[in-house]
Amino acid sequence: MHAKPEAIDQLTATVGVLRLGARLFAHEVDAHLYRQLLGADKTTEGGHSFFEAGAADQSEAEALEDLAVEFCRLFIGPQPECPPYASAHQGEVKLGGRTAPAVDDFMARHGVRPVIGEHDAVLEHDHLSVELALLAHFYQAAFEDGPEGREEAWAAAQELLHHHIWPWADSYLKHVSDAARSGPYSAISSLLWDVLDNSRTWPEHLDEEHTVDLDAGR
Repeated sequence: MHAKPEAIDQLTATVGVLRLGARLFAHEVDAHLYRQLLGADKTTEGGHSFFEAGAADQSEAEALEDLAVEFCRLFIGPQPECPPYASAHQGEVKLGGRTAPAVDDFMARHGVRPVIGEHDAVLEHDHLSVELALLAHFYQAAFEDGPEGREEAWAAAQELLHHHIWPWADSYLKHVSDAARSGPYSAISSLLWDVLDNSRTWPEHLDEEHTVDLDAGR
């Protein structure tokens, strides 16, 4: 994509946050990710911290156990506090409802499908992790593909954001941030909300030269 360096940096950062969010909402934090998040807190000043002060004093085994319990409480249940499915927050009678087929239709039109790992706690395609991973994919393609592919990827990303993600993620992410008792889930929810809200201001289409000005929609 032809864009100002700061626009590329912003898109790259956005993709990174989306992929981290997709990972955290899909399955429990493992030792490798736990160490990465601790390291991020040590190198980042201000902003969103993944752990409270003193978290590094807890043993890794204890921390991972606490995070696993919190993941289940928030997202798995048996009666999860914050089920990560659009259908659970848009008045559908059953999980998936009409929202999961709508995501399936979107993916079919754009020739993509999710890669769901054996450890991913994903039952339907209206799961937040699926939608975040798709959005990251299209934003990535929008500055890596050729001109025609960039336009298609950008349009797909904006359609996904405005029609499938934001209508429910707006209030959902605020709810998770308030309900979470562990830093990573509160922090990623707030960070994702900021990133998605900012992305809503981006232009719906690329310009005639297949370039993007991320300030154009402000």
